[in-house]
Amino acid sequence: MFIIVDFPDPELGSMRLISPFAAFSASPARIYRRAPRLGEHTTEVLREAGLSHPIIEKAQHDHVIT
Repeated sequence: MFIIVDFPDPELGSMRLISPFAAFSASPARIYRRAPRLGEHTTEVLREAGLSHPIIEKAQHDHVIT
């Protein structure tokens, strides 16, 4: 059994999502933000992995990453 909730997205409008399954009285599960867009955190993740800014920019320019 799934519980479907409507979640407002500023870019896409209302989205229907599956609600978290677990329900805890001390810390109830909830949806509090949208899922990341394709490539939204790519630069941040690659920087944390040790890649330099010029390498990341070249990969973006060459359409290897978004």
